[in-house]
This record gives sequence, C-alpha cells and structure tokens, in this order.
Amino acid sequence: MTTHRCIGTGKNECIKKIDIITKMYTNRGFNISPYNGDKDFEMLREHVGGKYLNIFGRENHVGVIECSIWTIKERTRLICYKVPYKHYTKLMTEEIILGVTKMLNVFSNKEDIGINLSPDAIVLGTQRLYYNNIKLSFGTYVNLHDGTDNSTKSRVVGDIALRSPNEHGSYYCMSLRTGKKLNSSRWTQLPITDEVIDRIKNMCIYENQDMTKQN
Repeated sequence: MTTHRCIGTGKNECIKKIDIITKMYTNRGFNISPYNGDKDFEMLREHVGGKYLNIFGRENHVGVIECSIWTIKERTRLICYKVPYKHYTKLMTEEIILGVTKMLNVFSNKEDIGINLSPDAIVLGTQRLYYNNIKLSFGTYVNLHDGTDNSTKSRVVGDIALRSPNEHGSYYCMSLRTGKKLNSSRWTQLPITDEVIDRIKNMCIYENQDMTKQN
C-alpha cells in the first residue's frame, strides 16, 4: 500500500507520482500490471500503455483498492480522536496519512508472500520495526533540540510530533513557530496546553485549511 500527496489532479502531477511509485517497485524486481483507476485516469493511458490500464465506471469498484482506502480512513479517524486538536494543518494531514500507511506496511500478516516479511521489507528492503522503538505518537507536543551555536538564538523549538522516518529513533515534527517539517532525534516531551491547541488552530486559519474534527 502506497500513498503520495498530489499537488492538484493535473496530468503532469499524476504522471510524476505514478513514475515514483512504479520505480519504487521495479527497483526491487516487481512489475506492475495492470493499473486500475476511475475515469480520471484515462489521461494516463498513453503513458502507462493502454493494455495495462483498466478504467472502472462510477458504480464499479476494485475491492482491494476500496478496502485499502477504507482502512486508511478508519485508522486516520482513530488517531485524530486520540489527540485533543480540533484542527489539522496541511502538513499534519499529509503526515498522518503517510504515517498510517507506513504502519500498515511494516508488520507482516498471513497474506504476505514471504514468511515473517512485512510489505515494507519485501518492496523497500527495510528492517523489521519493533514496538519498543516507537517513542512518540502523532500529535505529541515536544521541545525539539535544534542544535547549538554561539548566538542568542533559541536552541529549543516547540513542535508537534508527526511520524518516524526510519528505524533509528529520529522523528519528523512540525514547528509551531514556522509550520515547517523538522527532523531530529533529540526532544523533550511536554503536556499539550490550550496555547498549543490554539496555535495549531491559528495556523489552520492562515492556511485556509478545512480539515476539522467533527464532534
């Protein structure tokens, strides 16, 4: 299962993301055949090769795709309801979906083609992930230690934990000061305050982001 953020639904953007995913699989010796999609994917027929593209109508569904989408949505909702935020920035929205997809791929199941091999291990060659290595959950408020220098600039940044990019203990976090994504393996976990929740709300207003948790 793979997810990527698309900037719009134009042909060039879709081709770019299709090529990224295709290369990821072919680099490990896999061939993708066929491609399944709705009518909006018709524009990609020439790029992927007509005989490899199946277009499904509005009332038709590809079971495995529908099941994957449903699973990602349910896992995303579950994580959102575990944290006190009522608004989510674009970066938080993107990273929570990437994080959900990652966790679905890192553990093996009875349908795997390899014994005790997760989908990530098969497709990407990644190492096995252990629960004990998961230190932060999505939405955790931390002070990220952002290096040292000889200036008076603050060396600690308030951030929201997003997800872990690898098995070595580092985490992607969103800076509450700039809204940008940072990566660090040094932090101090802190309680989530009303000020933190209000800061995220204001960031969403600035972005005109409409992803709001419904009560």
